[in-house]
Amino acid sequence: MAEQAKRRDSSGKWVKGVSGNPAGSRKTKAPQVREDGYVNLVTRLGTGRDLRTHGRHVTDPVSDEYALELWRGDDIAARIIEEIVEDALRPGYELKIGDGKDGDKERQERTIGKMQDLESAEKVGTAGKYERAFGGGAVLLGVPDNEDLGKPIDEESRRGVRFLTEFEPRELTPRYWYSDPKHPKFGKVEIYNLVAHAQGMGRAGSPTAVHQPIHESRLLIFPGIKVSRHQQSLRHGWGDSVLTRVHHVVRDFGQSWESVSAILQNFSQAILKIHDLARVLSMGAEGEKAATRKLEMIDMARSLQRMIPIDSQDEFQWSTMTLSGIPEILDRIAYRTTAAAQMPVTKLLGRAPAGMNATGESDMRQWYDRVDAYREQKIRPALERIAKFVMQEDGGEPDSWAIEFPSLWQPSDKERAETHLTQAQADAIYIDRGASVLDVLRSRFGGDEYTLNTQLDMEALELIERGFDGE
Repeated sequence: MAEQAKRRDSSGKWVKGVSGNPAGSRKTKAPQVREDGYVNLVTRLGTGRDLRTHGRHVTDPVSDEYALELWRGDDIAARIIEEIVEDALRPGYELKIGDGKDGDKERQERTIGKMQDLESAEKVGTAGKYERAFGGGAVLLGVPDNEDLGKPIDEESRRGVRFLTEFEPRELTPRYWYSDPKHPKFGKVEIYNLVAHAQGMGRAGSPTAVHQPIHESRLLIFPGIKVSRHQQSLRHGWGDSVLTRVHHVVRDFGQSWESVSAILQNFSQAILKIHDLARVLSMGAEGEKAATRKLEMIDMARSLQRMIPIDSQDEFQWSTMTLSGIPEILDRIAYRTTAAAQMPVTKLLGRAPAGMNATGESDMRQWYDRVDAYREQKIRPALERIAKFVMQEDGGEPDSWAIEFPSLWQPSDKERAETHLTQAQADAIYIDRGASVLDVLRSRFGGDEYTLNTQLDMEALELIERGFDGE
């Protein structure tokens, strides 16, 4: 049982209390001790008084207004937004229909021509940049299926596409959601409310920014970065901007360079030691006036006559600031910025790789792999949906077709020559083992360009194996 002790209360009377904790006194909490790491009660490492335990990350989402300012005025932020989209679309795209025969080629050309007239790549690219900057973007498919825009699109419509219109996320706010948990699109927006940011009045006198319901099936949606449904509800159905994760690093990068610029403004400072200055200033207003007049005369002589006339007991000198270590610090901040942007230094900063044997080839290959992944996830589905409706108007959707992208990595002339030499050696082995020379030549040079794919006539090979001489 705890030992009892007496003490006086505020009125002076003696009262009983528990020893070590008098009645009415406040209990002291023991320091919180972690149980998932190292703990040192002497240095407070891992306890509730460890300075590190009170640090936590707080997300500061980038607003549309702030993202717009960064996109317009910060070159690093603009590259983070634009570069991957532009690299994905820069080589263009191809449409392959069927086996590439004459009829299929003509249809391919017609479809590509119609998609170019619609500015498909440009519209999709703009929506992709909206997604990266503002956390979302969309392209309205102008399919004239005689239905209200608030109703689902007729996927089998053969009326083609008349126009494509891109929208920012704040122009499309959710009106209805898919609320049935058994629906495959549960939790996503079903109908958006369009409030376009176009300026001015229409011909009929009505404003161009009107409330118009649009069904999600009529839109090519670029949803932004989403990590939870709760986050999606906070962002009105959209995700986060890519700048949310990097804007503090971009800010530090820009401010670091501006700080260096400010340092350079004061890099060299003139110092004038005036004999008996303290006594002169102690003389009051007359002394201050005399000192000021002397400084003005010295500064005027330095500006007009490029010399500094001073008393023999005065002294003039320049004091320069040391800049040692600043370039290394700026380089480290630059590396941190490239890591946050997930871009190689050559793409983000326009700098050539530095160091021994540094070519940047591995960094660029990784970047192109990332761009390829972006094309597959974002660009291809959008272009394929547009192509589908365009082809439906031109005889219906074919059984076999695909959107293809050229390789981003272009080998040098030397690398091409080495590849051709290696392939020629392999072709010689094929011919020695019984392959037809015509099959090899047709495989390499039978198409529009040189290819490494080898197509052999397997039926002819089977006849040769049976002893048929081809007569």
